[in-house]
Amino acid sequence: MDGREIRVKLVDVTYAPGGANASHSHPCPVVGYVLQGALRMRVNDAPEVIYRTGDTFYEGPGDIHRTSANASTTERFGYLYADGELREWVPRIHALARQSRGVRVLMNNCYRQYAVQNAKELASLLTEAESPR
Repeated sequence: MDGREIRVKLVDVTYAPGGANASHSHPCPVVGYVLQGALRMRVNDAPEVIYRTGDTFYEGPGDIHRTSANASTTERFGYLYADGELREWVPRIHALARQSRGVRVLMNNCYRQYAVQNAKELASLLTEAESPR
């Protein structure tokens, strides 16, 4: 920043349950806003703080971001499952279906329509696994 121009970079950071970032710093000020969930943070030598949905935080230029992590080890509301994670469930769901009259799968990632997207992907994987190869 030279006083004549201000550039703003918007970044959407999402952590899987228990996910974290390595210790780092930024050359510029950082203003953060927690869109959803809870963020566990520790900057410099200050005590660790948990920020929740709607909270804001500030990091000064050069501050050392020692901890940046999802405060939950189970919450996935703001998480989009990867193909491999969904594939892990296909044999389990098929096994349950063979033992019962029906299986219902509830997605635990309803933020930003992620559940709808992942449910469609999972349905496709389940159908694909049923088809003869």
